[in-house]
Amino acid sequence: DRLQKALINESATFLAADRVISSRSPIDDGFLEKADELGLQRAQTLSFLSMVFSDDRAQFCSVKAVDDNYPLRGDLIISDAPFVAGRVVR
Repeated sequence: DRLQKALINESATFLAADRVISSRSPIDDGFLEKADELGLQRAQTLSFLSMVFSDDRAQFCSVKAVDDNYPLRGDLIISDAPFVAGRVVR
């Protein structure tokens, strides 16, 4: 039971929320308005794949844009290089 609770808590932190609604097309404004009426906290994100170029080299990358409410759970941590300690930003 404790392990299950810990896993649920960690998954919410990984998702940056308790629940996620995902769509390939924009979420209907009426749906967002209803969430606001119910007093739900929400954040919007947009993710896509792209290419970056440097010194005549190309690399696939994943781009994620977030609004000011992100993350709803946990912290947003950034770093200047992979696999090094980052810093919390807001």
